[in-house]
Amino acid sequence: MSILSSLLRDVAALFFPPRCPVCGRGRVIDAAADVDPGRLRLYGPEHADKAELFSKCPKCGLQIGISFEVVKAEGEEKITTDDPEEAVKELAMQKAQEVAGRVDADVVIGADTVVAVDGEIMGKPKDPEDAVRMIHRIQGRDHEVLTGVAVILKKGEVETTINFAETTRVHVFPMTEEEIQSYVASKEPMDKAGAYGIQGLFAAYVSGIEGDYNNVVGLPVGRLYQEVKAIADVDLRTL
Repeated sequence: MSILSSLLRDVAALFFPPRCPVCGRGRVIDAAADVDPGRLRLYGPEHADKAELFSKCPKCGLQIGISFEVVKAEGEEKITTDDPEEAVKELAMQKAQEVAGRVDADVVIGADTVVAVDGEIMGKPKDPEDAVRMIHRIQGRDHEVLTGVAVILKKGEVETTINFAETTRVHVFPMTEEEIQSYVASKEPMDKAGAYGIQGLFAAYVSGIEGDYNNVVGLPVGRLYQEVKAIADVDLRTL
C-alpha cells in the first residue's frame, strides 16, 4: 500500500468510522466512558468478533446503559394465533422461558420481530424468491413492524413476568423490479423479518415511519426500560 493510500485510509477512518456490525446504525468509536467492556459477554461463536465493537457502539442496546449477555434460544418456536401482536408476544415469551429454564440469571429478556401486511405475518424469507415476494408486498405502501418482548425477573422466590408488543408503521417508496432484485442480490434481506433492514441498504426506500425506530431495528429499548421500571420497580441499568 502506498503512503498516499494509507494516509487516505486513515483520514477516512477518522471522519467516517465504520458502522456497528450489530445495530448497523451507530458509528464505532474508540472509547465509551459509560460502557465497561468487561461487563459485556456475548455467547456463541457468531458474536466473537463483535464483542469489542458492540461495547463501543453508542446506539446499540447498550445506549441506555444496560449490560447483558446474548444467549440464543434453542427451543422450537410455535405460533398458535393469526393475530400479529399476539404472535410476537407469544414467540418472545417462548424464547424467554426457554433460556430462563437453563440459564442462571436475575433477568431474561426475549424478543421477536415480524412484519405484518394486511394481517399477513411475514418473518424471515426462506430463500431469495421469498424475499422478492415479500418486498413486492411492502413496496409503495405502508406496513407494520411488531416486536414482542418478554421479560422474566427473579428476585429470591418471587418471579415477575412482563409481556408486551410494540408496533411501528413504516412507509416505503415505490420500487422498480430492478431495485427489488438488486436489493435481494445484496443478501441483506435474508436474515431479517419482512426481508429488509431499515438500518441498512433498504433505508434508501423508506419514506417515513410512525413510532419507535429502535422497534423496527429489533428492540424497543425505551419501552422495555419503562415497562420494567413501572411494573417491577427495577432499573435495568443497575443490574
